Amino acid sequence: MERVFIGIFPGNKILEQIEKIRSESAPFLTGRFIEPSNIHLTIQFIGFVSKEKVNEIAGNIRKTSINLKPFSLEYKSLGCFPSFSSPRVLWIGMEDESRVLSKLKQELDDLNKEFIKIERKSFTPHLTIAKIKDIKDYNAFASLMNTYKNTSFGKDVIESIYLLESRLKRSGAEYFVIEKFNLGI
Repeated sequence: MERVFIGIFPGNKILEQIEKIRSESAPFLTGRFIEPSNIHLTIQFIGFVSKEKVNEIAGNIRKTSINLKPFSLEYKSLGCFPSFSSPRVLWIGMEDESRVLSKLKQELDDLNKEFIKIERKSFTPHLTIAKIKDIKDYNAFASLMNTYKNTSFGKDVIESIYLLESRLKRSGAEYFVIEKFNLGI
């Protein structure tokens, strides 16, 4: 059984912005920043499935990716889950004005419905950049969040989506590419 999901990796420009936020928050935020090579957008979390099911899921992604042209995403705003008063995850949001990402998510949900648990909450595209353990200075945290609340961190042209395996370890999850799907090919 493999623990799998479908995702997108960001470009280097956003990774530089994330490093800047990491440096600015280091004095008051304790936790674990996600390694740059592991930062990704999860389009669809599938969970544990057999190797045969992984092949079927890959076929579904292939069907979808052939008909999808590369598209643009803007990285915009800094946020946290579940709430500002009790943050556990620090993230950078994405603006999907063309709704291509939302449509891709819906199409993959439809194709892979036998493998996934449909989530009741709405899809909030984001890059998790840190798992927060503690905030030492809420005023500094509030200032950071306010500074980057509506900031555009740049754009990426998304040319590929990935089927990934997630292996959980004490130090955090490690991700391995099962298959890369170039869009429109």
